[in-house]
Amino acid sequence: MFYFSVFRTVFDIRDELHLDNIFIFYFMKEVEERFKRKICSYINGVCERCQLRNICMFPKNFLYEVWYGKPNFMITSPKYLNENLTEGKKLKIDFVMLNEAVDSFRLLEEAIKESCKEANFSNLIYEGVYNYNVFADSLEDIDFLSPFPKYRLQEFLELRSGVRKVKLKIFPSFLNLSVDFNNVSNDGIKFFLFKEIFNRVSEIFEEDIQFPNSIELNVKKLQWKRLNYEDFLLKKSVDKFKNYNFFSGEFIIEGNLSSIWYILEFIQTFGIGRLTNYGFGKVKLIKLI
Repeated sequence: MFYFSVFRTVFDIRDELHLDNIFIFYFMKEVEERFKRKICSYINGVCERCQLRNICMFPKNFLYEVWYGKPNFMITSPKYLNENLTEGKKLKIDFVMLNEAVDSFRLLEEAIKESCKEANFSNLIYEGVYNYNVFADSLEDIDFLSPFPKYRLQEFLELRSGVRKVKLKIFPSFLNLSVDFNNVSNDGIKFFLFKEIFNRVSEIFEEDIQFPNSIELNVKKLQWKRLNYEDFLLKKSVDKFKNYNFFSGEFIIEGNLSSIWYILEFIQTFGIGRLTNYGFGKVKLIKLI
């Protein structure tokens, strides 16, 4: 049985902020580093000498890959990208947590607040966090003294069925891939991308998920390129980001989608990303038939 929670964080804008994927990407990297330091000390990939002791949110011997190898924590792209947000506007970012990661938002909130004090992100003023009720499409206040609301993943996915043709629109996103896409055909890119998506979903559900041969994929507006991160950073090393690619594109998916519909919904709802990898960013699923 899989559960998830969605937390919507709201920020006020100080002065003016140009919002794009580069800004969001590095903001999440900053949050990640601060969050990791708050959780545990890692020795040889195992959680030891935990400072939280009896109130630690994870098991005593928490394997590194449980958190970082499996995408139990994801973010979704904000509503507006490549815009100049002025003072008085709000920025909203959704954080999605699965299963055992669902009770960890207290420390994550602290990491977010601290990240807003960094020079790179000083135009973000942390306002608050809300629980997003996916069934009611509403925001609810969070009681940090009570367990966070959890929603059954299967119940959410069962709301949709019977669609045979969709357009999967992937908004500008970062992918940490070492493949040279300049020397790969569109068919090769298409296969690689969807193989990557299915591998991510397989990790979450802990089962082998194969992409059906009967499904047809047609590529539209496929774009890959690299970005110069030094233009954004004020004082940080960029060596570890040298393999990141900038991706956007559209796919028409046609056939009997019943067997993989929950995967498509999952991609749209959660963005299939990791805290350490902005993943496939914002994805929109458009039903055609």
